[in-house]
Amino acid sequence: MDTSELLSEGLKAGFGGGTSVGSPDRGSFILQSSHYELDGNIYHDEWVNGGGQELIRTSDGQAMTRTYVGNVISEVRLEELGITEKDVMKLLMKVIQEYAEHTRFDTDFEIQIEDWHYSYSVTYRKEDPFIINGIEEISYKNISVFVHTFGISKVIEE
Repeated sequence: MDTSELLSEGLKAGFGGGTSVGSPDRGSFILQSSHYELDGNIYHDEWVNGGGQELIRTSDGQAMTRTYVGNVISEVRLEELGITEKDVMKLLMKVIQEYAEHTRFDTDFEIQIEDWHYSYSVTYRKEDPFIINGIEEISYKNISVFVHTFGISKVIEE
């Protein structure tokens, strides 16, 4: 399994409820975590409402990290649109479950689903050192309701 496949499969398993969710303590912050292993491949994600970090190691020893920050717009603004945070997360889960291999890595992707629009755009890429930055956005009736920015980098384990 290559690094992009592992990031996609781990995300689908964790975000989709296919792994147990833990509550690690990092300093004084209580996070949520998801851990997934398959055939010597490891995916680990830790997050708070507002951001997190995924770490992966493939069975052949390649390691990467993907950090993310962002959130849903305020509850007041969501109410004005007649939607909830749960509605936004439901759309995000659908996109991740159905299109994970097209999102959050090295290619642009967008899809329209009724009144919803999802997009992921690569905003920066460098091969040496390996870095990819991207931005993910969900809009409802052409109004932005969710944004995540991403940073992806190889991890050098010595």
